[in-house]
Amino acid sequence: MAKPKKQFNKPPQKHFNEQNYYKGQKKPETKQKLLGEDWNQEYWRERCAWCSSEIMDTSQAFIIPVSLHQAAFREFSPNTIQPLYLTSTGKVVPMIVAGEDSPIKAKGKDAYFQTCCEKCALKLKEELQKSLQIASEP
Repeated sequence: MAKPKKQFNKPPQKHFNEQNYYKGQKKPETKQKLLGEDWNQEYWRERCAWCSSEIMDTSQAFIIPVSLHQAAFREFSPNTIQPLYLTSTGKVVPMIVAGEDSPIKAKGKDAYFQTCCEKCALKLKEELQKSLQIASEP
């Protein structure tokens, strides 16, 4: 029998003590803070898009290629790393926009995500699909 997932429901405001509530847990970030001026492209150049761990050998990274809507692609410069907000998790992940001479671009894709392992790649794919479903719902 699978363990139920841990729920992080805030208690009623009059009893809520934020310092104790998040003790031992990572406090959730806000979308504005994650997409703000703190976004550092170089930090993500050799990191996993899902778990943020450092990828020592990027030739061993797992790649998730994606196609972008033409209007979105025009807003991004080639060879840049752009933040992508996942509505399903409230997490921001780095998306690498392919350059014109990139092998990813040669395969007909516009951008990609790099992960450190197959487990992170599968989880990221799952959350990307959930976020796209949420975004397309009325």
